[in-house]
Amino acid sequence: VTPITPNRREALLLSGKANASSLQSGKMLARALKSDVLLTLGAEGMLLVPPRGAPKSFPALVREVSDVSGAGDTVVAVLSIILGLKGSLLDAVDLSNRAAGIVVGKAGTATLTDAELLEVL
Repeated sequence: VTPITPNRREALLLSGKANASSLQSGKMLARALKSDVLLTLGAEGMLLVPPRGAPKSFPALVREVSDVSGAGDTVVAVLSIILGLKGSLLDAVDLSNRAAGIVVGKAGTATLTDAELLEVL
């Protein structure tokens, strides 16, 4: 499993369709790359779009947004950890979504503490 993780703007640029919805651009990328696409959508959460099959939405799990800096890096880091441990893609996306929800509640570019990571897991 090798998903790509563009944000909304990156997905639109990569799809070449400036007026496409997040779902449309995600589907175009997933089919073209023959890979799962995990779109990060800020306050709307994340959208997992497989090359075939139904997309799955993951609503944002945010207590209070302080700063979104570092959220995308957190998603990629936790996703990589879970997939590296042979976890399922759905579990990896769910856990990375939870982790990003913690990070955006912190000021500045932030990371998870060990305790916060264990809380997510």
